[in-house]
Amino acid sequence: MTERADTSRTEPLPDIAVEVAALNKWYGEFHVLRDINLKVSRGERIVICGPSGGGKSTLLRCINRLEDWQQGRIIVDGIELTEDPKQIVAVRRDVGMVFQHFNLFPASHRAGKTAHWRRSGCGICRRRTPRRWR
Repeated sequence: MTERADTSRTEPLPDIAVEVAALNKWYGEFHVLRDINLKVSRGERIVICGPSGGGKSTLLRCINRLEDWQQGRIIVDGIELTEDPKQIVAVRRDVGMVFQHFNLFPASHRAGKTAHWRRSGCGICRRRTPRRWR
């Protein structure tokens, strides 16, 4: 049973970019996402880490509406993701995802991979990157 409201737009909280509330997803009998609650503020960067098969990519795929879920809500920039294609397109215009692969980046350690993203990003990020990682 899917528990999603039919309202397409909720009033966005001024500081919240992504909100996940009581998200649950199953693959058959396997409960991959169990009561996930998450709020990401505008401008905030987070890391989702965990063991292989822990649901990290599934969570991101749900936020980008590439995966369906059975219970819970996801709101991105005030738009609640439902099955309405207009809402999905509106969110996907601003949500990007890099799929994981073991050799996606040439650096072999976390610090180097973080520095790679910061080097290719905005000047603010570059200034915060330790010089030894550049």
